[in-house]
Amino acid sequence: MEDEIKVGDWIKTKGGNICKVLQIRKQYRFTTNTGHPSITPERYFVDNIKQYSISKPYVKKHSKNIIDLIEINDYVNGSRVIDIVEAPVRAVYVDKITKGALEPIINKDIQSIITKEQFKQIKYIVKE
Repeated sequence: MEDEIKVGDWIKTKGGNICKVLQIRKQYRFTTNTGHPSITPERYFVDNIKQYSISKPYVKKHSKNIIDLIEINDYVNGSRVIDIVEAPVRAVYVDKITKGALEPIINKDIQSIITKEQFKQIKYIVKE
């Protein structure tokens, strides 16, 4: 994973959202109305309607391949990720309850992702 985020890269935010970078506004210096120098942060404009743009401090990780952002206990194509293997190509293994076995998913087969962070955000805790 490179340090520099580029247009077309995938981003995973610290909140667990995954999105694609559509445009980048570089950091720039300006003078405020009161005459003080200031700097805008670099912003990444993304395809996620919840977050129109993101600045670097909120990026957990990024990659050209979306599969690199997936972690164990995320959900891919509706099934929970149990394992991640790197060789010969990176693949995630999901628990397919209907088949009773682990099924590999590679980059091109990914249709949907729900991260474990998103899953925690939407859960409802029943209190008695």
